[in-house]
Amino acid sequence: MTLLSEYTDAQLFAGVKCGDHAAFTELYERYWNVLFIHAFKIIKSEEKAMDVVQDIFTGLWEEASISTIHVSLKAFLYTSVRNKSLDAIRRQEVASRYLDSFVRHMAIGYPDTEETVSFNELVSLIDAGVADLPKQMQRIFRMSCTEGQSHSQIADELNITVHTVKKTITRARHFLKTWFIQFLLLFSLLHLLS
Repeated sequence: MTLLSEYTDAQLFAGVKCGDHAAFTELYERYWNVLFIHAFKIIKSEEKAMDVVQDIFTGLWEEASISTIHVSLKAFLYTSVRNKSLDAIRRQEVASRYLDSFVRHMAIGYPDTEETVSFNELVSLIDAGVADLPKQMQRIFRMSCTEGQSHSQIADELNITVHTVKKTITRARHFLKTWFIQFLLLFSLLHLLS
């Protein structure tokens, strides 16, 4: 019997396309560390590098059945990590510029009514973004971020694995980050046009 570790990337990816969890796990274990190092060199943040690599693997699993890769899987993964890392840096720069602008306005001493309304709308929209998460994802996210429970406490309370908790929180954060960045871009654009 041939061990999965002896399979080529192409053979493993063919298995992933058919929903083979073992093939996916082998690819994950084969590439996670080197992709994390690659992302970390670009982003300079362990947490963001982990998010990038997790997003790449989540996308690989969820979209494998419809994906066609025209280069080697290794090249595809490295390119994906590089692009997603650069996107994360760009989004962070936009968010930082917005935050700097907001802090400057607040430093004047008193925000005008429009800024207060905009800030309150932002808080409401973030709450709405969390409320739009699927119920179980929302519950796990709130238990972690609002209530401050550890992954193991959440896993024990909900009778699920710690891995499931981590994966769910990562997916929730990815959804909310994407949603929030889109809002910030729109808000910044409207602010510039006014």
